[in-house]
Amino acid sequence: MGRDRDRGGFDTSATYSLINPAGQIRNVNFTTSDDTGPVGTDNAWLTFFDSTGDNVADNFSSVAYNRNDGSVSWASDWIETGDNNNPNSGRIQITGGELSITDNGGAPSTIEREANLLG
Repeated sequence: MGRDRDRGGFDTSATYSLINPAGQIRNVNFTTSDDTGPVGTDNAWLTFFDSTGDNVADNFSSVAYNRNDGSVSWASDWIETGDNNNPNSGRIQITGGELSITDNGGAPSTIEREANLLG
C-alpha cells in the first residue's frame, strides 16, 4: 500500500505522435506532456486528436486520375462521365499541371471524385 505516492516530485515527460494505419503522421493537439503542461492536464482528460488539418488534394502534378496529395487519401479515383475516361486526352484532361474541362457544345461531360468525411 502507498507505493505510488509522490516522493519528492515527478520529473518525467512523454512525447506523443499519431500514425494512421496507412503510415501517415496525423496532426495532434499536443506532442509533449510533463508536470507543467499542456495546460489542463492535471488529472483531466484532454483532446489529443481531432480531424482538424486533414485534407484531400490532387495537385495534378502528373497525368493520372489516382493521385493523393493531401494528408488523407481520396476514397476513389477521378471518374469521367460523357468523355473517354483518359487523363491524357478528350474534353476533360490533365494538362500543364491543371485539370482542363472544355465545352464541345454537345452532351455534358462531368468529372467527380469521392472523399470519405467520416474520418
